[in-house]
Amino acid sequence: MIEKLFKNWELDTWANVLEIVGFIITIISLVVALFVNSELSKLKLSYIFDTRIKGQLKSLRNVAGNLNKLTNEYDVNRNEIKTELRKCTSELNDLKDKLGNWEKKNLKD
Repeated sequence: MIEKLFKNWELDTWANVLEIVGFIITIISLVVALFVNSELSKLKLSYIFDTRIKGQLKSLRNVAGNLNKLTNEYDVNRNEIKTELRKCTSELNDLKDKLGNWEKKNLKD
């Protein structure tokens, strides 16, 4: 086949070789595109996690501040303290789920 390419310069032989080269380049491009897409997805998830975690931490700080104020007069503010603790529990459960998913994804890498 190589002898046909360089001695006779037949067009059909060149077409076959270039078809194979084009197919190989296409497969390589597909693999690279899938890899880049995977890395972009990881970057997107990381960005979303970072922005959401800041909001949740701020919310937890507010709840902690409110609890601190309310515990000064515990007997009077029992219902408000229960409400704030429920908010805190909700935020922590949500945070636990996100951290759990984030750790699983990082362990895979």
